[in-house]
Amino acid sequence: MKKALSILLAVIMMCSFSMIAFAANPAITLGEEYTVKTGEESLEYSFTPSEDGMYKLSAKILVDSKDFANADIEVLSDESYYSSVHLFYTAPTIFDSEIDLDLSIFNITEDYDCFMAKSGAKLTVRISNDAISFGEEEYRIPDSTVIFSITKVDNLREIKMGESYKVNGTDGEGEYFILKPTEDGVYNIWSYGCYEISVMTLDGEIDGDVASGDLPVDFTFEAKAGEMYGIYAESASYAEGERQAEPIFHVVDATTITADVIEMDDITVVRGSDEYAFAAIYPAGARYNCKNLEVKVENEKIASAEYDTEYDTIVVHGKRIGKTTLTVTEPISGASTEVEVRVISKTADFLSRILLYIAILFGRIFGR
Repeated sequence: MKKALSILLAVIMMCSFSMIAFAANPAITLGEEYTVKTGEESLEYSFTPSEDGMYKLSAKILVDSKDFANADIEVLSDESYYSSVHLFYTAPTIFDSEIDLDLSIFNITEDYDCFMAKSGAKLTVRISNDAISFGEEEYRIPDSTVIFSITKVDNLREIKMGESYKVNGTDGEGEYFILKPTEDGVYNIWSYGCYEISVMTLDGEIDGDVASGDLPVDFTFEAKAGEMYGIYAESASYAEGERQAEPIFHVVDATTITADVIEMDDITVVRGSDEYAFAAIYPAGARYNCKNLEVKVENEKIASAEYDTEYDTIVVHGKRIGKTTLTVTEPISGASTEVEVRVISKTADFLSRILLYIAILFGRIFGR
């Protein structure tokens, strides 16, 4: 009986501690502004969304007559990192007036970020002013006053499969959208005029793609019926005189995309060793359908090759010194490419590395 009472008391104490710990974090009311002062210890609030959807974290820092101000406002759970806003300020008078440096480009005293959250999720809003490290030294920026709030984001444009959308706003600005699939599907979003595409789930997961060179933003993801996804599309900024592409993104069924082009670099492998090569497939959305690649070496006495489906790489094994060709084909579309395979000795590999090191060293010395 005493053991049962002990267990019961322990359970009651655990529940009490949980309630106390939760009560230590004041609950946030949607749409209400909170004014807090940062300190050495982080401030924490609790936030529980009342419905599935997108929420907006807004924050600003009051700089007054300070030389510096700094604050991080984050939304997170035990499992995921949902959102963050970083605020920073440096007064233009902290350096000598002879130094021509526009510090305003580093200042962000007011900002916002949107995130998806599920109804009933136990989230924490953390406000901190962590010390900044310079080598072994740490510097604490003086405490600042922060005003923040969380609001519900409604009236978002809903995107659908097979449609295209132009991002509202000027260059470098983005727009949030909502996706509510009525059936399971594999979505591909691509654009030449957007710099970034991000997909957010209700569990706080974020993934996407950013522009690289002349390649389009191209991202594929699986969506389930009855779920809700936040989509962020940011228009691309172009230097004056460069090609201006409209910030339009396209939503297509990824299962229908076939490969047009396969690109690979020539391969050099040391005799008796393996070299791992990657085949770039365009459009990138076609990779979802590429469950296998066919590889063929012209002279198998010099090298052999196989496609590793687990790591999505082509493994080339060097057998004998010499040159041959490797043909890589995507069987569904028939897209193919041919590259040279060069098998070298360990001595030749060592010498080539030495020469490369010398070239880099000379480049650093005389390239200044």
